Amino acid sequence: MLNKTMLEILKNGTRAERMYLCSRSILCFAIYYFSEYFHYKTAPFQEDMYEDLLSLSKGELKYILFLMYRESAKTSITKIFIIWCICYNKKKYINWDSYDKDNAESALFDIATALQTNQVLCRDFGQLYNKEVKDDKDPKIKRINAFITSNDIKVEAFSTGKATRGRIYKEQRPDLYVMDDIETSKTKDSIPVTYSIIKHVKEAMSGISTTGSMIFLGNYITEVGVMEHIITLLEDNPQGMIHDIALYDEKSKEISWPDKYVLTDKEAEEINQSIEIPERRKVSIESKRRDLGESDFQAEMMNNPASAGDSYFDRDFVDRMIERAKDPIETKSEVRYYFKFDPQSRYAIGADTSMGVKRDSSTAVAINFSTIPARVHSCYDNNEIAPTSFGYELKRQGENLGECLVAPEVNSESGGTVTTTLKMSGYPIDKIYRRVKKDLVTDKLTQKIGWETNSHTKPDIFARFKKDFEDGLILILDIKLLKEIRRYTLSDLDVNPGQETTRHFDLLMACVIAWAMKMHAKYESNSNDNYKQPDYESPLSR
Repeated sequence: MLNKTMLEILKNGTRAERMYLCSRSILCFAIYYFSEYFHYKTAPFQEDMYEDLLSLSKGELKYILFLMYRESAKTSITKIFIIWCICYNKKKYINWDSYDKDNAESALFDIATALQTNQVLCRDFGQLYNKEVKDDKDPKIKRINAFITSNDIKVEAFSTGKATRGRIYKEQRPDLYVMDDIETSKTKDSIPVTYSIIKHVKEAMSGISTTGSMIFLGNYITEVGVMEHIITLLEDNPQGMIHDIALYDEKSKEISWPDKYVLTDKEAEEINQSIEIPERRKVSIESKRRDLGESDFQAEMMNNPASAGDSYFDRDFVDRMIERAKDPIETKSEVRYYFKFDPQSRYAIGADTSMGVKRDSSTAVAINFSTIPARVHSCYDNNEIAPTSFGYELKRQGENLGECLVAPEVNSESGGTVTTTLKMSGYPIDKIYRRVKKDLVTDKLTQKIGWETNSHTKPDIFARFKKDFEDGLILILDIKLLKEIRRYTLSDLDVNPGQETTRHFDLLMACVIAWAMKMHAKYESNSNDNYKQPDYESPLSR
């Protein structure tokens, strides 16, 4: 944050004092060397951006996602950050990746031009880039694909179609990635393209150096795309930071950049009468909504792609449930418990098995059917547990709930391994869910262990869960599960189980399978007729 001392140094300090201050504050660096960018006062969220970029340079953060509306200045601030890194030798090999390489090359052109033509910057740091900035084939095209600064820092542009493996400058692997324009209106409508970009992001993250860092820039234009995947990767990562910034809050009417925007055309017209400089005039949110159209306005300015009507669950209802979510009363062996076990209640556990260690999570959700509403008793998710170990984990959780009914999904090979392990572990065979299946050769009915999700069962169990959940018959306090419910879309329902390009809703899948067990879970022999349900509070009565 800026204070009077900082401003005094920028205005009247010596060159050494000023350069030292700018080395400690990227915001001061931006204000002093790029004053032409500051038509409006800095917004509070932009000050946070500068602070987190400083943390990124120190290694306190490794990943930052700037998920922000169009015109939020996220790209300009990132370019200034790269220039700051070059001036103070913070990075050695910087990569800028975009779906369309032309966009990445355009960003490099702007950075190189600033290094070459910013007179104040050149006065204090010298000529860091002295090659003529132009395209050799067409000087009118403002693009450059790579350059090396006089202090031996390489900056290079790539397409997301170019693998990150093999990128090296001297002995240095990329130590700063900027992923910008990696999701567009063109890419979001293609599942194969979306998956290829996600694969590119994962490859870069898995191969990044110990001192490396990544910045993601984007708009939240779809909930079934690249940005959504990056959100899931970073939201539980202690080295990750997500800046999810909308233009304004539709409930409180609070504007994220109040010096630039006002709510209505009338407000803008009245205020702008006294503002002579065009670049400093207020922008009406009402006009932005009108110019973009409601759907694009919600996606590109409000980070709300769900306005297109693709949500599967009632968002307003889920949001109310999220507001009432609570911390678990106990977390033990990675299981989050929200209620105490009642041996006189009916329980069942639904389980969804990972398609591979660290690819998605193996999950288990337990539900108590004896209360009204039924309660999600516990939640478990682990993206590192092997299928065999997960089978024993389900045995442990089942035994902790009085050897309740357990329904593991068996779609994948790993799911079959989990089910076989659970069966061989000594867990009561009659407490493992069995489905009836017709043999196509003998025409006989047989029983198969485990829950099978297919094109017939998936829509059916989700429809039942949706109705009962939105009717208030299921109480869920787990915030991670509720967030998965909020993000689930009609498009996700259409994805075939196990499909490579699917988004992962592992907790939700486990919960839906558990709910499908409500007609199969039985009271245990230790239950008695004198049992009285404890007091509870229905989520709908709060």
